[in-house]
Amino acid sequence: MIPEKLKMHFFKNRKARILSFIYLFILFILVALEVITASFGIENDVPLWIAFGLVFILVFIFKKWGNLLLSGNLLAAVIFATLVPSISESGGLYSDNLLWLLVVPLIALLLTNRLSGFIWTGILIATTCYFFHLENQATTSFRLQIQDVPADYFFTSYLTFFIAIVGIVLIFAKEQSDTIKNLKKQQELLLRQKKEITSQADSLRATQILLEKSNEELNNFAAAAAHDLKEPLRMIKLYTQLTVKRIDQHLDENTREFISYVTDGVTRMHNLLEDLLNYAQLGNQKEDTKNTDLNDILFLVINNLSATMQDTQTAIFMNDLPELKSSSTEMTQLFQNLLSNSIKFRQQNIHPQIHIKHQLDDNQHLISVSDNGIGIAQENQERVFSIFQRLHSREAYEGAGIGLATCKKIVKKMDGKIWASSEIGQGTTFYIKFPSAN
Repeated sequence: MIPEKLKMHFFKNRKARILSFIYLFILFILVALEVITASFGIENDVPLWIAFGLVFILVFIFKKWGNLLLSGNLLAAVIFATLVPSISESGGLYSDNLLWLLVVPLIALLLTNRLSGFIWTGILIATTCYFFHLENQATTSFRLQIQDVPADYFFTSYLTFFIAIVGIVLIFAKEQSDTIKNLKKQQELLLRQKKEITSQADSLRATQILLEKSNEELNNFAAAAAHDLKEPLRMIKLYTQLTVKRIDQHLDENTREFISYVTDGVTRMHNLLEDLLNYAQLGNQKEDTKNTDLNDILFLVINNLSATMQDTQTAIFMNDLPELKSSSTEMTQLFQNLLSNSIKFRQQNIHPQIHIKHQLDDNQHLISVSDNGIGIAQENQERVFSIFQRLHSREAYEGAGIGLATCKKIVKKMDGKIWASSEIGQGTTFYIKFPSAN
């Protein structure tokens, strides 16, 4: 009998169950009346099958629309329309059926809402005033009509009324009790969830402490390993140079070439160790973030690259850059890697031109670094940000393939995003977006 949509809500489901029980109770009363009237041959002014049909219509409306406000008020209206005519026939203001009208606002309050209960209470008061008016206007008092009614009738009527009112009050009390139990269950569930969250937070804090210790140990190991590896490389390079100096006049061209391979390999290995160490320690420096003017950072980078820019006749164009809350050292690394890449991967017989622009995009800082270099193929535009990912041979372009990976690590640390847009032979544009918090 209860619609599915009402079963999903705790309080609405409770009201729907009460309404269903009321319908079943009315049907039971009607069946009992039918049996009594048939057994004793009592004639009814209104055939009971009309009442059966009316109840089934109410059940159909409730099942189809599942609207408690509509169904509750319809039930109250049916009870009201049934009782009012009987009041006029059984004593008016002195009829026990007038007391039964109290059930109407109680049902409306129980099944619908407070407003409906107040409205039906107002209707009940207006009805009582109407019968009071009839009593004052009547030539023959209604009281005279009920003088011959036995006391047992009133005793039974009022006792039944009292039981009905107590039942409704108990239903209200049961609803409140169920609500309190449900709230206690929800509170216990929230407390358990809070304990679980607290436990998980403690576990995460412990894990974070272990990770910090592990990172510190790894950084110490990386620094020690880099230092221990660089020392023998320095010795190899030094003694190779001393050996060449002593026996240079006795060396042929092939031997000189082989020795140059050794020296070049040692130099590249030394540079690679430096780059790896810087990449591993990135973000672990103790430098505090502060408001950093990117214009000052860019001029510092240009000063660092001035010799290379003069050799390649590089031109840099820029508009005013913002201040960001960041590490000045990391910002220097970021722009120096990007500008170095633009100069390194230039086209032959074309002077490099680099355009640096800033704009606000959805209240976020968007910085673009565009060049007129050789460009990057579409399938490699994400790959270039991975460590050790080289797109060209070492003979064509030197480097370890760590520069753009370092850029990505710096930007990601600031909750930003970096990506490339390029076509082969048409240059490359690197976009960097920093969140609005900056």
